[in-house]
Amino acid sequence: MGKQGSQTDSEVIGAGSRPICYDGEALRAEVGRLLAALRARLSTGPYRDLLGENVVAGLEADTLAIADHLGSPFRIVVVGDFKRGKSSLINAMLRQPLLSVDVLPETLAITEVRYGATFDARLVMKDGGFLPIKSDELHRQTIEPLIEKYANQIDHLCIALPMQGLEGVVWVDTPGTGDIFRCIEDAVAAYLDRSDVVIGVLSPHSPLSQSEQTFFRQVLAPRDFPKLCFVLNMLDHVRQPGDRKRLVDEVRGRLSRSFPGAQHFALSVLDEQARQAGTSRPLPDAAAEFAAGFDLFRESMEETISYQRDAIQAQRVLDLANKLLVSIADRVDLLRAGLAAHESEVAAVIAAQTVCRRDIAVNREQREREAQDLLARLARQASGWMSAFVDRLFAAVAAQASRLDDGQVHRHMLFFVADALRQAVAACAEVQIPVVRDFLSSSPGAEATGRASLTIPTTLSQGISKVTFTDLDWDSSHLLHLMAERLLLEGASLLSGLFGGLNGKAGQDESAKAIQGLLDRRSELLTAVSETLDAVYAKLGSALSRELDACYDEKLSAVDDMLRQAQVLQAQSSVDRSDHERTMRYLAAEIVTFQQTLDSIRQRFMIAGKPAEGSETGE
Repeated sequence: MGKQGSQTDSEVIGAGSRPICYDGEALRAEVGRLLAALRARLSTGPYRDLLGENVVAGLEADTLAIADHLGSPFRIVVVGDFKRGKSSLINAMLRQPLLSVDVLPETLAITEVRYGATFDARLVMKDGGFLPIKSDELHRQTIEPLIEKYANQIDHLCIALPMQGLEGVVWVDTPGTGDIFRCIEDAVAAYLDRSDVVIGVLSPHSPLSQSEQTFFRQVLAPRDFPKLCFVLNMLDHVRQPGDRKRLVDEVRGRLSRSFPGAQHFALSVLDEQARQAGTSRPLPDAAAEFAAGFDLFRESMEETISYQRDAIQAQRVLDLANKLLVSIADRVDLLRAGLAAHESEVAAVIAAQTVCRRDIAVNREQREREAQDLLARLARQASGWMSAFVDRLFAAVAAQASRLDDGQVHRHMLFFVADALRQAVAACAEVQIPVVRDFLSSSPGAEATGRASLTIPTTLSQGISKVTFTDLDWDSSHLLHLMAERLLLEGASLLSGLFGGLNGKAGQDESAKAIQGLLDRRSELLTAVSETLDAVYAKLGSALSRELDACYDEKLSAVDDMLRQAQVLQAQSSVDRSDHERTMRYLAAEIVTFQQTLDSIRQRFMIAGKPAEGSETGE
């Protein structure tokens, strides 16, 4: 190409390489205007008539909640299974023991720590009410009875205090996830929709347990957080540098496959707390390593808070807005399928849903008894299998006694037994899960849905199947968590006692004696395993019944709303129905336009703030 005017090649290159910049505040305002426009469009007469008053009111409330997120504090939420050091991590970041594990062990409720001109603590209710908590009442003896009394009403515990660095930022501690009874995990999952950054905390004792993998896969991954970190804590429990490196590499590799943009950090919160207090370090030889790891984590979080929080928060709002648009599109598709079907076919589906609900209510006690009977049989089966497994395990331990010195026993034996128990439980669950699935598929609601599907057209049947029984997520993590995680958690003192004799002088004679002492207490371990399994399975029947009820109530309500609305529209004149079909096309087209605008804003935010680079800098 020839020269263009008097510009030189270098001038052209210089001009072409200059980046376009975007103002983050202007983009946030654009997001707010887009959400206001969406709410206004949904409120118009044609769309309100199409979707129904109740559905539109719910969508308007969802839109307002998403818009409010733009002006809310920047929330950093720490999640993970029980006993991972989540509270201690926040304490170390705040440089004071606010969430003492002695004061609030296991974090009884979702706990917000935010800025306030003066100290203030309160249990906040879901309806906006609250119970004031004095500073000297922040202990288990006061908090636990209140949580038990108002369990279904409490949303979170809020602690405000005048601390530098908390302005505009909220650190959130959460109870342990992976709970079969779903009350904890569901509450944490719901809270995540208000959050901006998530830190998943792992332990070297059971890194990426089945319950953790399930929570990360089913709760974290679908929310696609622009900033996601994983912290492998308690490295002071792994004494050898080579063991620490292998563990860190293994965990990082497994996480990277599922969360390629996440950051990973390996550290010891206990060491950091000792460093801040000026007391002796838990593993002096690794003190410099642990300090560097925590400093790296702190620098990353401080950079996120200082430079990236506006862009990250806007990204979260964009994600939530896009999911709202998808849910609207799903409702329109279901409504379209209902209108395309014959009135009698829609009525048949609604009747089947009514039968399903009635059968669930009438047969609740019977189903729970049947579930208890089934699970009692499974418990006896599992107990027998575990008894045989413990026999084989102890035989293997005895065979190794003569080849291990005391140091090797102390470092590895507890982890070996714990891991072997988990593997045995996993094998047990793999056999029993199909039995549980068969029980679920024969429930009254599933039968009613099956009967209805025989009488409705394929398109409507497919739409219904997406939001009814087939959505119930029952997988091995439920049994695995109960039988493995709780078995080891609740039996921690027993295991500690069993291995208490493994701290003698180094030497094969001492280790052999300690292992023999362990083998002599085989019956204690068997009793603990059996009692724990019995207790777990006894509770599982009620939990299973409640989960079925909740699943059907949520899923069938969504179907019922739209199909009853389809009935209303079908009862109108052919001219009105034609207008509604045209309105559906307009709404579908507008949803696409809103989604395209969201994508455009997202791309400009990436240039303005670059919030989701997610480098793997943590060691």
